[in-house]
Amino acid sequence: MIRKIGLSLITLMLFTGCTVADFAPVTSIQEVRNSEACDVNPLTSDDVERFFKLATEVSTGFYHAQSVILPCYWEGQMESSDQQLFWQINASGAGIIQSEDGSVDKRFLCKAGSECCASFPAFCE
Repeated sequence: MIRKIGLSLITLMLFTGCTVADFAPVTSIQEVRNSEACDVNPLTSDDVERFFKLATEVSTGFYHAQSVILPCYWEGQMESSDQQLFWQINASGAGIIQSEDGSVDKRFLCKAGSECCASFPAFCE
């Protein structure tokens, strides 16, 4: 089942952890918040960084076709050496990183059988 993320959610997302060609490395994860629908332990800054290092970056079309969006998610802000970034990780293992000006717009999935699923098994059940 495919669910689309509302535009308001898309604008509230960020990035973490690794160097990607079109933005500088993240220098700090400033906050991690979880949605009210989450009754599980919140992710730590280290979890966020690890997720984006291990998850597979995918195209927007593939992301929308393959991701399942659940009401439980974590989100926050990160800072790179040249800009503020917004991120969101859904409990289904779908993640988004964006900049406020739209110059960064990345989508990630934690795919079955991957190191990401080994590190975050609940995302791949």
